[in-house]
Amino acid sequence: MKIKRNILLIFLLVVFPFIKQNYFSQVKLIYNVVEELRFPGKEIGGLWILKDTLILYDKIENKIYKINLLTKRTVDSLKLTNDNIIDISIDPLSEEAIAIDNNSNLLLGNYGKTGNYFSIKKNFNEFNSNEYLTGKVKKICVTKELYLVSTACGWSSGIYAITKSLDSIKFFSNTKGMPPAALVFDDKNIWSLAKKSPRGGGVLCRYNSIGVIDAYVETYIENPSYICYDGQYFWIADNIASKIIKVNVLGKEK
Repeated sequence: MKIKRNILLIFLLVVFPFIKQNYFSQVKLIYNVVEELRFPGKEIGGLWILKDTLILYDKIENKIYKINLLTKRTVDSLKLTNDNIIDISIDPLSEEAIAIDNNSNLLLGNYGKTGNYFSIKKNFNEFNSNEYLTGKVKKICVTKELYLVSTACGWSSGIYAITKSLDSIKFFSNTKGMPPAALVFDDKNIWSLAKKSPRGGGVLCRYNSIGVIDAYVETYIENPSYICYDGQYFWIADNIASKIIKVNVLGKEK
């Protein structure tokens, strides 16, 4: 009986996710580039949009930059006091910064001209014993209802959904491409963005409600690292080319 349970567990954790991501129908979509922006700083570690402002976190300089999307100019920058952060997202409801640090902590941050601080909300290792969180959490995307995180584990990246009360974490899916994958939510679907291969290029995947990739886009961007959504377009950061590309995902490839 114990052997049968172990076989079932292996199937659920390893075999079924592989089957789900490779043998269900997937539609290949096309895209076009709308515009490109050179970004300030050295290496993006977070990207998001609030109203008419593009906000990015530079993890080398440990700075948050704000760019006016109408003028395309940097209007503000802020040096953070916590230098252990590896990724930041913004809560679309509270506009608070939610971060991940090198010690696998989920942090709540407030930042502004009067100062900034980040406090630990929970360590991801506290989920491990019951929820099968595999790999180290590398990237985060905050939606109105959930914290979405991606892990790096070997050649795969897992997506997990965490309630904002931090009392539940659930495996959602595995991603395509090289880990860790950046995540974004378009108010309907979860998308992941990862480097396609060591040679470059990217793959942007859309997931349905049960975690199956139902559509994907191959992007000809050298090193796609972060992504955000403004309600109509995706904005993709390329850390090698030091630019942010605004793209429109179109219909099925002909």
